Amino acid sequence: MVNFISKKELIHIHMLLFRVKEMFELAGIGNEYFSAYDDLGVLPTHIFRRREEHKRAVLLLCFGVMRAVGEEEVIEGIKSKLEADSFSPTLAHFN
Repeated sequence: MVNFISKKELIHIHMLLFRVKEMFELAGIGNEYFSAYDDLGVLPTHIFRRREEHKRAVLLLCFGVMRAVGEEEVIEGIKSKLEADSFSPTLAHFN
């Protein structure tokens, strides 16, 4: 998925998506879309967390954004593709 991206770049993407999450929350869009991300407990400022944890966080933030804008069917397609590519541990955190 993002093996060609450095950890530093991955954390930057994590921060950008985290800011999008904050914008949704400020706009009054419920936090239920991001509960799986919140449960993970990995923030962009946790720079010493493992790369895999940041990958999970980015994926969960992406799923939360897609759910917030009503793209649930796209999520299912992505989940199927990722499961086929052995991303099951990552998907275990997604509700």
